[in-house]
Amino acid sequence: MKCMGKKNGSPLHPGEAQPHIGLLKERSLHAALKELYLPPGAQQEVKLGRIVVDILAAPDCIFEIQTRGLGKLRRKLENLLEKYRVTIVYPVAAEKTILLYDKHGEKLVSKRKSPKKNSLSDIAFECAGIREYIGHRNLYIEVVFTREEEIRHDDGKGSWRRKGKTITDRKLVDIKEKHVFHDKKDFLKLLPSPCPRNFTNRKLASRLKIHVSRAQQITYLLRSLGLLAVKGKQGNSFIFQKNRLK
Repeated sequence: MKCMGKKNGSPLHPGEAQPHIGLLKERSLHAALKELYLPPGAQQEVKLGRIVVDILAAPDCIFEIQTRGLGKLRRKLENLLEKYRVTIVYPVAAEKTILLYDKHGEKLVSKRKSPKKNSLSDIAFECAGIREYIGHRNLYIEVVFTREEEIRHDDGKGSWRRKGKTITDRKLVDIKEKHVFHDKKDFLKLLPSPCPRNFTNRKLASRLKIHVSRAQQITYLLRSLGLLAVKGKQGNSFIFQKNRLK
């Protein structure tokens, strides 16, 4: 049974906690999602042995809010999954507004909509980092599509791709939709519907309107989960086919 967050369930009984550890280091998006998923009576920043978890919602129910780098959760998952039901909450920005401030963060210089549109295919790379745990009876991955504000400062210390501007915060505006992944077969959602019987990465990219490199990440993940098999080659390209599932 999946752990239930604030909007879904009744009060749960928390374990012992050490509250507020590291809370001041959180960015706004992480803190806002933690508040949304915090059931009545649950506790934040709970230390279980040497591991600190975001939310302990019941003696055996954990929520981890992970805004980037799912691979960073490998150690936690290795230590927690046999005893706890773990729900990873992973936000993906479906819509983003970029707010640029001066180097002191005091004056708003510009405000614009980001042209980038993320989709479900964007989770393939991240999920590959924890692929050996996908399908575990106690693991749930909840992908949350958000409307966000990205705060940047024109301080000259950021990436050259952003012309020296530093991203200082991400703020949650709204949640558009959610997708829950539990069984391995849930990841077949990453393929188009209907899905061709045989396809290459290039054909998959064309159907999903994504870059070929993103299609390669999807097929790598699905092959590692046993959901796809290589059935041949077309020139230098592999031909994939879905495996039959029991």
